[in-house]
Amino acid sequence: MPPDKIPSMSKYLYEHSVQQIAGRLINEVSVLQTAIIRSYGYAPIVLIYICLGALLVCQNSEKFIPLAKRKTSVILLLFLVSYFAVYLALYTWYTPIVTGNRLVLELFLPAMFCLVWVLDYASKRGLAFHTYGRKVPALAGSVFMLIALVA
Repeated sequence: MPPDKIPSMSKYLYEHSVQQIAGRLINEVSVLQTAIIRSYGYAPIVLIYICLGALLVCQNSEKFIPLAKRKTSVILLLFLVSYFAVYLALYTWYTPIVTGNRLVLELFLPAMFCLVWVLDYASKRGLAFHTYGRKVPALAGSVFMLIALVA
């Protein structure tokens, strides 16, 4: 290829505006979302675990605040957020070239590890979901998912 035709990041940034770059990322996120939803069926599992984890953290925030104040926890949380954000950006960038679940599935196990860790942390500390005036142990989230997967 002639040198002026070889793609590079600097060439791309020079030839495209910020709006074009942002538009591409936003468009490709929707392409990834569609691919995830139409995939092998892991999207509902991750979504349920995200909802369970968020509900548990919101309902028991006073127990999670000391954990969040630790320096190591802040560093770990920043790492996890940046890890998933950077990979999402890379996948959206690569989607026009290659589509499919192969890339996104690489994040499935790390995401599930993080989500199940929240339930395990809560379970070891006796935290529970609060529904209709009752306490449901945090471990019930994983039991619920196991039953849903078997059924």
